[in-house]
Amino acid sequence: MRRKQALRSFVYMGLGLAMLFYAIPQLPKLSWSLAGAFSVVWLLFGVLAVGANLYYLIGVDKERKRREQFRREWEREVIRTAARLQYERRRRRMFSR
Repeated sequence: MRRKQALRSFVYMGLGLAMLFYAIPQLPKLSWSLAGAFSVVWLLFGVLAVGANLYYLIGVDKERKRREQFRREWEREVIRTAARLQYERRRRRMFSR
């Protein structure tokens, strides 16, 4: 399933790039008019589509999830260690009297 999604994302990114490269020469010139605004918005949407697919292909989400999991495990370990140390201190106080 993951491989199929990666292939689909790669194809969509390629189509988006092809569409951008085909349309750039045909868009109206950038100016302070309705046609210029249309060109800017169209280019932004095209770059957004290509960027979203590239973001998926690079695997930024996977890396972020891996780091988040590592941070959660580390926090759990710190909490366990703190609880264990507290328990040992109480136990020493109890037996030292």
